[in-house]
This record gives sequence, C-alpha cells and structure tokens, in this order.
Amino acid sequence: MNRTHRILRRSAAFGLAPLALAALHGCSSAPTRPALPAQLPGFITGQSPQLQPYLKQIYAEGERNAVLNFNRLGLAAMVQGQPELAAKAFDQSIQRIEAVRAGGRDIEAAKSKFSTEASKDFKGEPYEKAMVYYYRGLVYLVGGDFSNAAASFAQVNVEDSVAEAANNQADFASAKLLQAWALRCNGEGSTSEELYRQALQMRSELKDVDVTKPALAIVESGRAPRKLGSGKYQERLSWGEGGGDTATLALQSGSSNAGAAVKAESLYYQASTRGGRPVEFLLQGKANFRDGAKTAADIGSTVAAVSLINADLQQRTGNMQAAMNSSYLSLAGSLVGLFGSAVEQSTMPAADTRAWDSLPSSIWLATPRVETQAMAQLQAQPDGSAGRAPQLVGRHARCSVAWTRLEPLPDVVPGAVEAIDGTSEAVARLRKFQAALPGQL
Repeated sequence: MNRTHRILRRSAAFGLAPLALAALHGCSSAPTRPALPAQLPGFITGQSPQLQPYLKQIYAEGERNAVLNFNRLGLAAMVQGQPELAAKAFDQSIQRIEAVRAGGRDIEAAKSKFSTEASKDFKGEPYEKAMVYYYRGLVYLVGGDFSNAAASFAQVNVEDSVAEAANNQADFASAKLLQAWALRCNGEGSTSEELYRQALQMRSELKDVDVTKPALAIVESGRAPRKLGSGKYQERLSWGEGGGDTATLALQSGSSNAGAAVKAESLYYQASTRGGRPVEFLLQGKANFRDGAKTAADIGSTVAAVSLINADLQQRTGNMQAAMNSSYLSLAGSLVGLFGSAVEQSTMPAADTRAWDSLPSSIWLATPRVETQAMAQLQAQPDGSAGRAPQLVGRHARCSVAWTRLEPLPDVVPGAVEAIDGTSEAVARLRKFQAALPGQL
C-alpha cells in the first residue's frame, strides 16, 4: 500500500506541476532582441555617424521603447546641430505620450501579476514627459516660433502636475520663465509679466534673469537622475543623483564677462518629488501577492511532509485507512506547495527602471550681456574651467537664444528591456513600426 501511495503521489505531483508551470509561463513570453538586417535602410545609413546608433536602436526596439529612443535621438540631434531632426523625433514621442491607450495593452500588462512593469510601452515618469515638451519648446525657440514654444513650455508644468504634495506640483520654474520669455518675444507683454511673477514665486533666484532682454542663454550640466529599484522584490522606484554637475556657471563673450547663469532647475529634485504613481500601488500588490504565494507554498510543503510521516506511522500500526487518508493529504499538500512555488517564481513585481539617461542634472538660465548677433560666440564656463560654445543658436529680429550642453552624451547601449516578446503579434507590431519609421523621420 505504501508503494502505491508513493507512486500515486509522485505521478500526480510530477504530472500536474508541469501543467501549472506551463500555464503560468504562458502568461509572459520570454523577450528577444531582433537582429538588425545586413542591409540597413537608407534613412539610417544616410544619417551622420554620430546619429546612426540612435536610429539603429529605434529600428531594433520598436514601439516598446519608442518614446525613450526618440527622446534620445532628439537630444542627440540637438547636440549635433540638427534641430529639424530633433523636432521630428520629439513630435513622435509627444504623439505617443498623448495617445496613451486607457485601459489598453500597457495597463493590463502592468496589472497582470505575471508581467513585469517594464513589459509595457515606455512613456516615462512625469519629469521625463515634461522634459520632452521642454526640448520641443527649445527647438521652437531656435526656429523663431515663439508662440508654439510658449505652448510647449506651458505643457511642461501640465506633465509635472502629478505629485502627492501640492507644493511639488507643476513647479518647473525654468519652464515658467521660458514661457514668459517666449511670450515677450511674441509681443505678449502682459501675459509674460504674470508668468515671470509666477516663476519668481517658485524660485526667487530667477530675479537675475531679465525676461525683457532679447538674448537668452540656456545651459545644461551634469548627468541624468538614476532610476533605482528597491524593496524585497525591487518593487519600489527611487532615484539617485547622476553626478557630474557644476556649482557655478559663468558666461564669456570673447574677452568680456557676459554675466553669470542662474541654476533654474534640478532634474533630480523633479524626479524625486513627483509623488507616488498609481502603478506603484499595483507593484506593491504584486509584491504582497508573491509573498502570499510563498506562504501558501511553505504551508503546502509542510503539510505534505508531516502527512507523509503520519501515513508511514499509520501503516506500521496496521491502520491502513488512516494511512491512505494521510497519503492523500500529503499529495494535496505537495500540489499546493508546487503550485504556490510556481506562482511565487512567476510573479514579477519589479519596478521599471528604464530611464532617459541623456537628460542633464541641471538647467541654467541667463540673459547675457552680449549683442544678439554675437550669441554664437558665447562661452559657458562651468566652475571656472574652459568655455563651451553653444550647440544650437537661433537669431531672430526680436530675440536670440543659445543652447549649450556641457556633459557628453552617454553611449548608446541595448535597452534594459528588449524590444519584443517573441509572439507573432509582437513581431508583426515591430515590422509595422519599422515600415513607418522612414516617413516619421
């Protein structure tokens, strides 16, 4: 009888457990990284060598990382002095940010206990979305479209309005001042004055930036905030400073001192004060669910072990019915333990740490003492070191602007989460994305 019980228990455990595991693993396909074709499309090969890696990344990773990769391309295009390409890249990101599919694929993936949050299409944290509109506004400024620039800067604080503490909501002072300056250049003086007043309420140091002046310098320093997963299952999202920032920033024009810039924004501050996102509560639920599954697995395994010992004891005393009942209970405990363990291992509560890694740490603003026609000769000097010339300059009848990035762009590396999950639907989605890409850029 004991041999029969053991055969029954083993056959059930080893026969049903794989079915349970298969059902769980069927909820999430293993991601794969599609290889680039041997012959790259002309829209990639025709671009400068400095920008080709960004285009390859977009082409390979598809919609899942499209917003992230378009953001990286847009900023790289600005550094390379290509505002037209930057505008197209940021417009693609904005279209996707504004077309979030409520209740659709991404939200259901985030809610699923067996899908990582990183399996959804990247849209970014509030500060990252805000920075898309900030850069689109800068490109509009360089092109002399002051009205659309002001509208883009206004949207920065709309995206930044998600925060638990009211005093941390919509507090991008730099964007408020840039909106005021753009409207002043567009001839809307009274609205500009009100926005400037609001910017000073957010950051009083901006009083040294005079929005009535026709020349504006924008300088970015340091490296992007780092996204970190913390907690037992890495389910809590937190931030670390990127480093490499500067304490002071002087402006030079030829041999003349053109003034000092004001530190108008800290991206680390914006990242770390955005408040809890709804998805963090989903992730905490996933973590609790995983802990519950582990508890069930432990209890099931304990019941199985104790019942098996009891079955052997009952058999030795000749109580065969009790031995059979204990054997069945051991079988049930084994199945609960196996299934609970499978659920525990398949539950993925980890936070999404994909990040726009080419963002700066700080944004500096100044209205330099320089003629508008000489903005291209303006040098930004961090902490008294050698000056850096602007990468983009826009000179117009009313106003001129210069944009300078001090920190080199990070290397382009494969995304932390791969592009597709291997299903035919995902592959078809990638191919559709790739086919449309040349017309978008």
